[in-house]
Amino acid sequence: MMSPFHLQKPESIAAFYRAVSLVAVYTKLLLASSIQAQEKFPKLAYYQDSWATRDFATMYLKNKVGSSKAKEKIQQTRLMEVSAGSRT
Repeated sequence: MMSPFHLQKPESIAAFYRAVSLVAVYTKLLLASSIQAQEKFPKLAYYQDSWATRDFATMYLKNKVGSSKAKEKIQQTRLMEVSAGSRT
């Protein structure tokens, strides 16, 4: 059973708000990407409910986030290697 909002732990509330704000950012990016795609490729507008545009934009954003995370992980690994090398 869930507790009322005012009895939730502050960490849980903060995590919830972070998740909601990420969804809002993702939605804005998806909408902007969809509009840009339809402007560049007008035939995308022929698909019902713009499903093709939405799917392409979703795939693009997912790949962009994955690429950014991979680059960040590589940088962190290199920093750890450099700092470990300087200790020896």
